[in-house]
Amino acid sequence: MGRFALVISWLLLVLPVCALSQEQPSALYLLRRYADTQDKLQSFRIVTETSIEGRSKMPPGTDQEHHTVRHSDLRYDGNRLSIRLDRWFHTDSINEPLTKDSDSYNYTRYLWDGKSSFSYSKNRDNKLGVVIINKHKNAFTIEKITEPIMMGVFLGADERIDKVLRKADEKFVRGQMERVGDFDCYVIDAETKDAGYTLWIDPAHGYNIAKAEGKRKEGSSFLGQLLPKGVSFFSHFKVDRFEKIEGVWVPMEGVETGGSKWPGGKYSEGTLHYKRTAVIPNPDHEVLGSFVLDEVPNGATVLVMGVPAKYTWQDGELIPDIDKEAVDELDKITDKLMAEKHGSDVNGVAADTGKDNLVPDNLTALDLLVRFRATQNKLKSFAAKAETVIEHADSVRKSGGRKRELCEFSFDGERVCHRRFSWDGVFTTREKPAYESFLWDGKALIQYRQGSNATNSSVFITRDKGKKEQMVATRYKGAPLMGICGGDYERVDLILGKASRISLRDRTELVGKSWCYVIDAETQRGNYSVWIDPEHGCNISEIKVQRAKGDMIYEGRPAETRMSFTLRNVRFEEIDDVWVPMEADIEQIRDGQSTSCRHKRTKMILNPDHKTLGSFVADDIPNGTSVVLPGVYGEQYKWHNGKVVTKDGSNVSF
Repeated sequence: MGRFALVISWLLLVLPVCALSQEQPSALYLLRRYADTQDKLQSFRIVTETSIEGRSKMPPGTDQEHHTVRHSDLRYDGNRLSIRLDRWFHTDSINEPLTKDSDSYNYTRYLWDGKSSFSYSKNRDNKLGVVIINKHKNAFTIEKITEPIMMGVFLGADERIDKVLRKADEKFVRGQMERVGDFDCYVIDAETKDAGYTLWIDPAHGYNIAKAEGKRKEGSSFLGQLLPKGVSFFSHFKVDRFEKIEGVWVPMEGVETGGSKWPGGKYSEGTLHYKRTAVIPNPDHEVLGSFVLDEVPNGATVLVMGVPAKYTWQDGELIPDIDKEAVDELDKITDKLMAEKHGSDVNGVAADTGKDNLVPDNLTALDLLVRFRATQNKLKSFAAKAETVIEHADSVRKSGGRKRELCEFSFDGERVCHRRFSWDGVFTTREKPAYESFLWDGKALIQYRQGSNATNSSVFITRDKGKKEQMVATRYKGAPLMGICGGDYERVDLILGKASRISLRDRTELVGKSWCYVIDAETQRGNYSVWIDPEHGCNISEIKVQRAKGDMIYEGRPAETRMSFTLRNVRFEEIDDVWVPMEADIEQIRDGQSTSCRHKRTKMILNPDHKTLGSFVADDIPNGTSVVLPGVYGEQYKWHNGKVVTKDGSNVSF
């Protein structure tokens, strides 16, 4: 018995020494393990309740307590981001029900839909609210928008803490683990040029951060500004509860205490209690409508960053902030000026009288772009047939060959189908033309190319929606009639809406038999001049684009050489009370080589019954055609009865 007690005593002495002698993991290893856990939540919906109690003295002698309750609904899919915030602000203790009719209630919505940033806010006094749109960049990030510390973002940093500390010059792991709650944690101390941090990493809960402390240094960058001398920011955070959701440890409740100190006795401090009531990984965002701005009421004020004009929200469209009477008056002024200054022939077509062709002072380029957009919105669904004659030339040869095409193009605002026969009279003829098609059915793009025989025909399939815009802009010769210039994927009004400089010439100019307004704009994609024809639905009657080397083209890459694009000699036709461009000359010059064509729509049906027509069904692909799927190599897939199948006939999901 004495011998057994001696062994136990020896173990009690030796085990702590052994524990201390074990090699500690490196800081980088622990940060990688933490990042691995965070990266498992790339698409989610998180609902959180946050209560905030704070106190401030700004300036001294004005002590004030603050009490805020915040309910947030955060949705993210790895790119797009949405946050809905219901907030109640109080300057004394909370003594009223948390309802949307409360005087202290405020609602805010932030949305990044992959192309533009939107913020919408309203309170009890302004129930319509205000929308602010930033077209240039993603103004919101998941790190900045809500409960950042629960996402691993500390002290106003622009990145998650593992990314911040990987770049730290000094970081080390303490020799002993320390307990946080009931669990042993590794402790990382780190110094960056902006702040000092201490993190407690919990290996029992997916290497999440169980506790953190940090202090911002004087003169460091904080929320985009340098901290003045004598100013400091600090934060202490602790997770109270973790929960394992679909195999991933997630912090569900936590407390943060933080604040700032300023010279002269000024300060602010607060305690935030976070409680996540729902964490849903990989939700169906399309069914949820996560990234749709669907709560804005008609009549809400809209401000577009970088654009001086104001708008109102109407069924998801931006309407210039001019009342109906002003719009009617503007139309009367325009009609009067057109009649007085230009005269009219017996057919009512404007003609030059030799007088000044002055533009009304209260008409702007943005007003005209809105009118152009209104006409385009009437052309969201159509089916067209067209023929095109294409000529290539360069600085040496006046002509480099001629090509002819016949095409069918169907569009419903989202889905697109384009089928094209072409021949050059040498390798292909009208009797034996080349054929290709592409179809975006709302979920996938299916591109088919027909070879001289079945063995060299192929189908390419992708879910990349950006491929749709690319194919419309580069494959459909009628894209310029839809307002898409050569070298662009977006319509010209969207590009000019982001212009660094835009102006309206003070005089109209004659294009054909119509007097047109002329817009000049400087953009990142080059210089645009656009002639707007008020007699034909404010459609575009002419465009000239000049691009220098380095200007952005297509999806946003810099041009390697000078380029130009021209649309002119447009013929319009009125169909179902809508003016439609039916025919035009189009030319693009690049590096001394030009491609010009005359595109003529031979048939145009507005708002057809696409279902009856079968507009968006891939019924032109023969069975047995080889199929290529992105990222899949060496597999032999075939097309069979509208489906992708393997060699043994099994269906393949694409």
